Amino acid sequence: MVINLTPRKKHIKVATSSKERPIDVALDQLREPTPQPLKNHRFIISRNIAERGEKEKVNTEKLAEIINNLGGIVFSGDVEKAADASLIIITSQKEINKATQKLNKTLVMAYRLGWKIISKKLILEARNTNTLPSTSHYELDLTSIRNAPASNVVHAKVFTKSSMINNHQVVGGHRELKKKLRESSKRKNSEKEMPQKSLSKKPCTAYVMFSKQMWKSIIKENPHFTMHEVNSVVSEMWKQVGNEDRSAYRQKALENYERRLEHYNSADRQP
Repeated sequence: MVINLTPRKKHIKVATSSKERPIDVALDQLREPTPQPLKNHRFIISRNIAERGEKEKVNTEKLAEIINNLGGIVFSGDVEKAADASLIIITSQKEINKATQKLNKTLVMAYRLGWKIISKKLILEARNTNTLPSTSHYELDLTSIRNAPASNVVHAKVFTKSSMINNHQVVGGHRELKKKLRESSKRKNSEKEMPQKSLSKKPCTAYVMFSKQMWKSIIKENPHFTMHEVNSVVSEMWKQVGNEDRSAYRQKALENYERRLEHYNSADRQP
């Protein structure tokens, strides 16, 4: 700002820079600049901010206006995109005490990132005193969130761009929680015994037994054959098998089934 005194009494010429044309302003019209105790602080107003027994009722719009007048900034973008920032969340104890699965994304992210979560009383005190009070006196009780189950998303670590810079990658905030849940699930599954395959109700046919016996030899002699070609060869060979041999394959299939049935019934299986 450039200020030049003028010959006329009680007037000065004022310009915001040396390149701008100054304007003539009467001294009695000059006022001290409005104090800005919230300068360089960014806030998010989250949901219902009403508190019990409050003397002055201030809604979200009025609170945002007060913050702006005191030099602060009200952030209204996607909170996940501001993970590397430092924001102060304004809400009410009633919102904090909700079941964790009902908390909105802003409060969940704020808790996981360690942001201050305060009452609107801090803003009103800053307006009344033209100073920034200590946030510790206006922090809300987060006991209900801290007592949430360890598997709850509010306890998942957030990987931000700055915290992952050494690894040259950015990881989503829920990744660690998902990884832990997957590992826990794998451990539980590995501790369980694999269920045994159920036994068929009747033995296979003579043709199936014959096919199993012929399949390997055909593949060995003709490794380039497709499955369809192998099945065609087996079918042609079966046509040449006599009734006596077919009965032998049928008996072999029955004996094989009886052995499997005896083993199945004698095995220790969990219910």
